[in-house]
Parts: sequence; structure tokens; C-alpha cells
Amino acid sequence: MQKLGKKSLKKPMKGFSKKNLKIPQDVGDDRCEETDELTVKEEVLEEALSEKTLKNELETVSLIEETLPTVPSVETPIQRDVSWLSSLEEIAPSVSRTDSGEGVLSIVNSSNGKRMKLSKPILELLGFPEKVRLMIHEEKKQLYICQCGDGEKGHVLKGKDVKNTLYSTDLVERLTQLFDLDYSSRTSRKIGSIKSSDEIDEQVMVCIHYPSQDK
Repeated sequence: MQKLGKKSLKKPMKGFSKKNLKIPQDVGDDRCEETDELTVKEEVLEEALSEKTLKNELETVSLIEETLPTVPSVETPIQRDVSWLSSLEEIAPSVSRTDSGEGVLSIVNSSNGKRMKLSKPILELLGFPEKVRLMIHEEKKQLYICQCGDGEKGHVLKGKDVKNTLYSTDLVERLTQLFDLDYSSRTSRKIGSIKSSDEIDEQVMVCIHYPSQDK
């Protein structure tokens, strides 16, 4: 068998010259295209992530704005000239024409009518009569209201639900003089208190006291 020398190893093999060795051109192009596609996908993914992050940030800001209390806007008040108000004259409300004070008798003295109304305590003592007798004591400023016996004349009590009112011009004028009542600023006065209640000849008598110092 023939031995190969060092020189024979350095000789190139037939058919394998550098000129004959060709690299396919499309192999490099495919690799470039794959690299470009990866770059594009990375850019698209990065853009999508950026949009998602921005959306999340906007939603967070919106949520914070909804939870924060609304601060009302402060407007500067407009300065108006109201000096003309000093030239106006006010119409004051009229003084009450009735007396809302305490008293067992209500005496009305007006141009529309003159009457006296008995309170419920008086009617209860008298037994809610249909008519009563009236007597006065000039010196003591007292009015006596008595039950009427059978056949006796008296002042008839009138009223829709409860008979408690006496309509008499002479009576009102007499009581106005007796008790020295002032109707200059009102049409109705509530006066008197029950001093005593006695039974005389089986008839109840109620004494109404209204001294001048109580006015």
C-alpha cells in the first residue's frame, strides 16, 4: 500500500475548489426576514403594553377623581347698591284686636256685636244650664252667675256645640263700666277668676272676681 507523504496532504481534492463552493443566497435572506419579523412583533407587543399601561393609568385617575369629594366653586358675590332701601317706609302689622290672656269670662265689645262667653269651668259648676241669672256687686267688683229655677227669667245661653254665650248690648256695657275695661286697642277681653261657688236654695252660684288692680 502506498504511503502518503506530507506534500500529498496539502494538495486540494479535486472538485472542491473555493470557486466551486457556492452558498445559497436565499438562506441569508430568510434569516434576515425572520429577524425583521421578530423586531416588528416586539415593537407591536411593546406598543400594546404601553397602550394597556396608559389605559390602566387613566382608569386609576378616573377612579381617584370619583372618590374625591367635590369642592364647590366659590363665586365672588356681586356688590349691589342697596342704599335706596333706606327711603322705603315699612307697613307694620296691625295690633291684635283680641285678648289671648287668661280669664274665665270673655267679653266682646265691637261694632259687629256685643257678647259675653262663659268658660268651661263656670259651665261645669253650673251644670251646663240653658239660661242663667246675673248679679253684680259694685263695691267689690264681683259678678255672680246663678242657675235659673223653674219659671225664673234669665239670660239665655246660645251656642252651636256648647251653649255658653250671652248676646246682650246692655250687659256688655254694664260690665265694661263695672270692671273699667279698655277696648281702645282690642275688641275682646278675657277677665276674672272664680272666687267661690256656693249652693243657695238648691241653686249653684258662682262668684267671678275682677278687681281693678288686676287689669
